Amino acid sequence: MQSLNKSDVIEQKDFDQLKIRYLELMSLFEINKILNSTLDLRSILDNVLLTPMGRLMISKG
Repeated sequence: MQSLNKSDVIEQKDFDQLKIRYLELMSLFEINKILNSTLDLRSILDNVLLTPMGRLMISKG
């Protein structure tokens, strides 16, 4: 069995930061899909506001 060096292990805070960054990037990707899917401004605004709120678990703006 191979032993792990400290540099081989992702620290919890680094993992948490990566997870947050991943959620931010996924929100941007979803917003990009919304912007390119319709010409209806109301639909775009509603969905663009709801996407990051849902991803980042925000209940109020």
